[in-house]
Amino acid sequence: EVQTYFETLDVDPHEAKALFQMLDMNDSGSIDFEEFLSGCIRLQGPAKSMDLLLVARDMRHELKRLTSRLLRLYQVQNAGTIPGMPQERPPGAANEQDEAV
Repeated sequence: EVQTYFETLDVDPHEAKALFQMLDMNDSGSIDFEEFLSGCIRLQGPAKSMDLLLVARDMRHELKRLTSRLLRLYQVQNAGTIPGMPQERPPGAANEQDEAV
């Protein structure tokens, strides 16, 4: 019965692990009814343009976030700045204009 359902969704039954991981949205190791229903709805039909745009947007956001964190880590480990990149000042740090007054 499950194999027939997979065929209806055009999903290869041998990809069950990947399917389970996709359905397990909160990485709990189990799938509740809401996750199952939501995942099955997403599996019906081809991906929509809007779905692909949302994924692309999320990936761009994540790339910017990770790049920023890596730059800060590099600065901390090397106790300096990266050439061509603006240096972040700690909160409350005075800038050169404040010191001149």
